[in-house]
Amino acid sequence: MGQTGAGLGDEDEILAGTKLATRWDVIKAEFPWFYHVRTLIASRPNLQPVGLGNNNTDFDVSLLIPTRDDDTSSAPDDTTSAPDDAPDDTPDPPEHPSEPGLSPTVDIVTSDSDNDLLDTPTLANATVPVKRKRGVSDSTEAPPPKPQQTRPKKKTKPQPAVSIPAPPAAAPAKKTTSKDRFSATILAEEETAQRQMDLRKEKNDARKEVALKKISMEGEIRLAKAEAKREEKAKKLELARLRMEQEHQFRMAQLQNRAPEPSTSSTFSGIFDDLPRLPSADSAGPSTYFDNY
Repeated sequence: MGQTGAGLGDEDEILAGTKLATRWDVIKAEFPWFYHVRTLIASRPNLQPVGLGNNNTDFDVSLLIPTRDDDTSSAPDDTTSAPDDAPDDTPDPPEHPSEPGLSPTVDIVTSDSDNDLLDTPTLANATVPVKRKRGVSDSTEAPPPKPQQTRPKKKTKPQPAVSIPAPPAAAPAKKTTSKDRFSATILAEEETAQRQMDLRKEKNDARKEVALKKISMEGEIRLAKAEAKREEKAKKLELARLRMEQEHQFRMAQLQNRAPEPSTSSTFSGIFDDLPRLPSADSAGPSTYFDNY
């Protein structure tokens, strides 16, 4: 069953890793509903056809013979009279509710069920009893009964055959031998080994993914630290520039508030001596003012 596909009823019964499983993968890509459709039409069309009709029904070939219109109104007179030697004290039979003079044992079947196909009594072959008057001897012959018109049988349409799909026969239990048990053990070991390989592969993939994620996060952290240091250095430079501007404005304000003496070069030289001086190209060392920053 695991190699040829015989007896399989569902996709789950196919063993993994076999040639049948490989072949089923190809078929499933083109027709994935194979087993579902097979379950629906497994017992159809019916393998045991049943004919229509009933063997007890006589063939009415009169429909094939052309007849005149007046022939349809006539009917054969199959009625028989009651025997004259019956006793006088017999009670009169009750009349039929629909047809007068009929026996209560006669039933007219007008249903559309399958029982219409069986032989049922009709008006044509029904026996019509003759009523006797009191005071009339038994030797008196009764008048012949009037012919009764027969009602034609109601024809039924052909009914479809009723067939019930038989359930699939259960496969006989196969005796297991040592060879079969050995094959089953080998297949189980191969399946276990395949699952172990798949598990190892999944673990390796997970480790690689974690390592790559860790490396990318470390790189992002380094970039963030470098960006923070660069921003901090830029802020320090901006703060130093603002301090220099403030000190320059403060000294300029002091110069404007002082009253300068006229035509005295020494005064101006003394004032400018207090201002910070930028280092010149010839000087060996930096200025003392910039050393503080």
